Amino acid sequence: MVKKASEPKDIIRINNIKLLKVISDPTRKMIIDVLYDNPLTASEIAEKISYPKDKIYYHIKKLQSNGILIIAESQVVKGITQNKFINAAKKFEIDPSLIGEQKIPKEDEKEDLNYKLIRGNVDTRIKKLNDNYIDEYNKRYIE
Repeated sequence: MVKKASEPKDIIRINNIKLLKVISDPTRKMIIDVLYDNPLTASEIAEKISYPKDKIYYHIKKLQSNGILIIAESQVVKGITQNKFINAAKKFEIDPSLIGEQKIPKEDEKEDLNYKLIRGNVDTRIKKLNDNYIDEYNKRYIE
């Protein structure tokens, strides 16, 4: 019997540096990316991102405990509860104050913000994010 759990919210705002660090990990970013369309089990996630199954649980638990992932459905298979995970929101929005901006950019300001993010000309807390994460974030959420 499949038990439905939670539905994702429309938007979650990333408004603290701790949460930003959680989602900026490259492995966790890949997990978030594969969970936009369909709920997946930990094994399915590991397979999709080519990551060892025994290590994927650490990242899933980290994302889940920080409210980024939710259990979409549970099912008992051979006496073991198997959870399928999905992102807690359809869209994640980073608070501009975390990246050195004090306001949400207007359409014509997005290009300037993208340039600053890509070139690393932002607050030192964000400089640790890799360029691939920033490019993917901009493509998915800002553009």
